[in-house]
Amino acid sequence: MSQRDLVFFDAQGVGYQPVRHGNQQTGRSAYRVKPPGASNRTADFLELDTIEEVAKAMLVDGLPARVKAIEGKGPVSVLRFGADVLQRYELEPGLAAKLGIPSRSSRRTGRDETPLDSLRARFLSAFPDFESAGAFDANAGAYYDTYRQRVDALLLATARHPGDGWAVLQDVLAASQGGRGALPPFFDGDVSWRVRRARDVDPARFDAALDALIAAQDDPVAAAVVFNEIFGPALEAIDEANTFRDTRVVPSTVLAAIAPDRAISVRYQLYVNAERLLNDRMLFANKPMSATEYSAVLALAEQFRSAMIDWGWGPRDLWDVHGFILATCGKKENEMDDAALLQRFTSQHFDAFRERWSPEQTAAFCKIARVAHDAGLDWYHTNMNDNPVRLGRKPHVDRRAAAAFGYLNRPGAPRLLLNDARGIPAIGDQAFPLSAAGAAAFAEAMSQHASRISNWQPLDQTRPGRWPDEAGFGDDEGGVPKGSETVVSDPTNLILYGPPGTGKTYATAAHAVRLCDGLADDDPLLGEGQRDSLMARYRKLARDERIEFVTFHQSMAYEDFVEGLRPRSLARG
Repeated sequence: MSQRDLVFFDAQGVGYQPVRHGNQQTGRSAYRVKPPGASNRTADFLELDTIEEVAKAMLVDGLPARVKAIEGKGPVSVLRFGADVLQRYELEPGLAAKLGIPSRSSRRTGRDETPLDSLRARFLSAFPDFESAGAFDANAGAYYDTYRQRVDALLLATARHPGDGWAVLQDVLAASQGGRGALPPFFDGDVSWRVRRARDVDPARFDAALDALIAAQDDPVAAAVVFNEIFGPALEAIDEANTFRDTRVVPSTVLAAIAPDRAISVRYQLYVNAERLLNDRMLFANKPMSATEYSAVLALAEQFRSAMIDWGWGPRDLWDVHGFILATCGKKENEMDDAALLQRFTSQHFDAFRERWSPEQTAAFCKIARVAHDAGLDWYHTNMNDNPVRLGRKPHVDRRAAAAFGYLNRPGAPRLLLNDARGIPAIGDQAFPLSAAGAAAFAEAMSQHASRISNWQPLDQTRPGRWPDEAGFGDDEGGVPKGSETVVSDPTNLILYGPPGTGKTYATAAHAVRLCDGLADDDPLLGEGQRDSLMARYRKLARDERIEFVTFHQSMAYEDFVEGLRPRSLARG
C-alpha cells in the first residue's frame, strides 16, 4: 500500500495525503492521528503504521490526522475530513471494501454539517414546497412564483433581438422594476440610473461596446473585461469612478441574459458572503472587476451547481444557482453571537485580561473584532497578560509588537491602540476604548481607510482576516482555511555535535528548511542527492530573512550572547 491509496481534496481540487512523521525520541516514523481530547503535543498522538489504519481513523472514526498538500511546499497540518478543508476523498477500492465504506465521496460527507448543507436547509426553509413541486424543473410553487418566472420572462424577451446589446440592456432595466429586495429586480435602482447616465456620455460608443459584449458570449470573462474598458471611463465621466459594483453587475447580468448556462449575474455582498462560507476567501478587490475575479465567481457558481446536481435538483442554468445564492447568502459568514466570537479568542492571557470587563466593554470589543476581521486584519495571541492579542496583516506570522497594526492593552481601562497605523499616516496613532463610542469610532476609521488597509502588506492571495484560533494563518498562500484543527509544531531546539567535516553545517541547513517549509521527514527535498536543491532553498529563505546563521566565539558566555549581561565592579568609597 502507498500514500496514494488515500487522497483527500479541497474545494479547488487540491490533493492532500497523510504524511509520516519521525519521532526524534523513539526514532520511529509513523502516520499520526489525534485522538479525542488529546493535546497538540506529538507524544499524545496515535502512531499508525498503515494507510488502512489511517483511513479507518479519519473516515470511520472521524479523527483528524497529519496531512500535507501533494503539490507545493505548504505546511503539514492536522485536518479532519468533513471540515472546511478536506471535502472529498478517494480510497483504494480494496481498502474501502475492507472498511465497508465507499471508495470515493462525490462531495463532502463528514459528520458535521457543512456550509452547503446549511444553505440547502435555509433554502428549503424559504421554499418548503420546492422539492415536492419538482425542484428547478417546476413551473409552479413558491420558488417559481417568486423568482424563476421573472427570469424566464427576461430570457424570452432578450431572445427576440439577438445582436442588439442596447435592446438587451433595456430588457434588463425593465425587468429590474419593482423595488429592492433579496430576489429580483436584477439591477437595484441606483445601478439603473447610473447605467443610463453613463450611456449618455457617448451613446454610439456605449452601444458598440454592448454589441461586442454579447457577441463574445462564448468567453464571458474576456467579454466583461473588454466591456469595462469602455464602461469604466464612462462612469468616471459622470463622477462615479468608484462605483466598482457597477462594473460587476452590469456586464455579468447582460451576459447571463443571453448566455445563461455560461455566465452568471453578480450581486456583490451576497457573492462575497458565499465565497467566505465555501472557500474562506475574499472574492473582490476594491477596483473594477478583473478577469481573475469573474473567473472566481464562475468557479464558485460551479461549486453550487455541482452540489445541486448531487442533491438531485437539476438546475436549468446558472440563473438557478444565482437564485439559490440570493435566497441563502444574505448573512455573513462571521455573523456569530458574541459568546461564540469570544470563544475564538480563548487563551490563558486573554481570559485573564477580560475577566473584569463590563457587559458594555464586552459588546464593544466584539464589534471592534468583527470590523477588523471584515477589513482583512488578523487577530493573534501573545503570551503577555497586559497585551493578550494583537492585530496585523502579514504574509508570515510575526509577533513583534513593532510589526503589529494594533493591540489590546490596559486591563484596568481596556482599549485598542493602533500602532501608528503601520505606515498609514491618514489613520495615525489612535486609541479606541472598549465602549460604544470607541467601537463606532473604530468602525468609522476602518471605513474611511479601507483601500489603504487592503494595500498594507498585501498577501499573495486576497483573503478575509483570521481569528486567533485559526491554525496556520498568515502563510504565503493566505493561510490554512477555517476547519483545520491545528498546525502541530514539534520542539525545534536541536544540538548537533561531532568533529569537523562530519556534515553539521549541511544538517543545520536541512533542519532549517524542514522547519520553515513544514516538510515531512521523508520529503524528497531532504533525501540523498538533493544537496544543491536544498542549499538553493536554504539561501532563498536566508535572503527572505526567515533564516539567519549566527556564529559566536567559544569564549563568549551564555549571558554575553543571549542576555547581554556583564558584571562590573562597583567603586568602593
